[in-house]
Amino acid sequence: MNNKIKKIIKKKNKSKIICLTAYSKNIAEIIDHNQNGILYENDNEVLHKINLYLNNEAEWKRITSNAYKSIEMNNTIDSTIDKEMSLSFLSD
Repeated sequence: MNNKIKKIIKKKNKSKIICLTAYSKNIAEIIDHNQNGILYENDNEVLHKINLYLNNEAEWKRITSNAYKSIEMNNTIDSTIDKEMSLSFLSD
């Protein structure tokens, strides 16, 4: 495993990190662009986004905070049980 990935894994549950990922319809249903993550469409755009957020600490902190809140709200025990129950009814 490459060292950059190992560093990210070590930060899991310890640091808030920004989600920067390529746009797709499915991802856009999860990530609200510029609210709880960053979506890009091509290599030029991703380089621009990286530089933008490296130079704008307040903005990336806002996005990471929103992402953290979103994860907390959408992954409670109750919401997980509700999701699982609705899936089990769909499979019947």
